Amino acid sequence: MGLMHRRTFIAALAATPFIRPALAETPEWQTRLITKTIEGQQIYGLHIKLAPGWKTYWRVPGEAGIPPLIKLEGTDTASLVIDYPLPIRITDESGEAIGYHDEVVFILRPTTSVKDAKLSAFFGVCRNICRPARFEANLAEAQNDDNIMQQFIARVPSATDFISKASQNAGELVLNISQKLDDIFIDGPDGLYFRKPTITDTLAKFKIDGLADGQSLKGEKLKITAAANGKGLEQQIMVS
Repeated sequence: MGLMHRRTFIAALAATPFIRPALAETPEWQTRLITKTIEGQQIYGLHIKLAPGWKTYWRVPGEAGIPPLIKLEGTDTASLVIDYPLPIRITDESGEAIGYHDEVVFILRPTTSVKDAKLSAFFGVCRNICRPARFEANLAEAQNDDNIMQQFIARVPSATDFISKASQNAGELVLNISQKLDDIFIDGPDGLYFRKPTITDTLAKFKIDGLADGQSLKGEKLKITAAANGKGLEQQIMVS
């Protein structure tokens, strides 16, 4: 989905009515707000179940897609930390996307007292076409579901060091890696997309879409997410 398509999609989101209540169903997806208490803290989850063949997107959606927009109404962005489970790379007729099939739970961790807050979410669900979805619910409406919450909390990548160096070689990003990785996803500067990498035992190389002539990434901080035997790893590193 190119820039103009994304703008059109965002406009469609703005015109889409909210889906209520805390459990909402369509033929293509079901959405609900769930919760679990961990060590005295209330953790929430936006649970999206998808019909066969449908997908939704990670925070970096790829060349085709739009990221979920999730917030607590009436609060600033710092009031909510969102943990994203490890995604997969999806390649189909719409291009290369990063996201989820079947189902996903975005883990929501309020950082302030928000017992009476209202959650709102905008996200895209796509098959051959994309459909915008909006959802809202009061946190007090969340349903307890320890099992599914724990499943997806376990899929959130763990912070660890697996990259020793990040550098740029013309239109490529090069990572020096210390272990075998199945795939790597990069959260970098706005307007850039790092395509599916070529990975060896020691290096990962990415073509960069959207890079201007002569643009340097030196000094840019990247958030790197990797898949290794089904487990998620995460590290922040500066391009040298």
